[in-house]
Amino acid sequence: MKAPIYAFFKPDPILQHIDSRPCHVFTCAAAHCWNPTNTVCRYLDTKDSNSTSGLRKHTEKCWGAEALKAAQSAADANTVRSSRILASGSFSGAIDKIFE
Repeated sequence: MKAPIYAFFKPDPILQHIDSRPCHVFTCAAAHCWNPTNTVCRYLDTKDSNSTSGLRKHTEKCWGAEALKAAQSAADANTVRSSRILASGSFSGAIDKIFE
């Protein structure tokens, strides 16, 4: 998984079956994740099983539009992980989400 969006999630997704449907479960790398489960599921039995739109939506809520835009200009996930976007812990999400 080389796309830059994967940098905002832990490197190894978990393969699970939810309601007998196979899916990859991605765990958000943000300590301030807004989602109570801290995960995003991508079902593998759909025609858009390779789509990253759900991951992008989640990233925008946790890290903000600026971080997402900066990551999209990177070559791959490893470049984003080693950049200041994640290393500094900076994000542009809503401050109230951090304290929830």
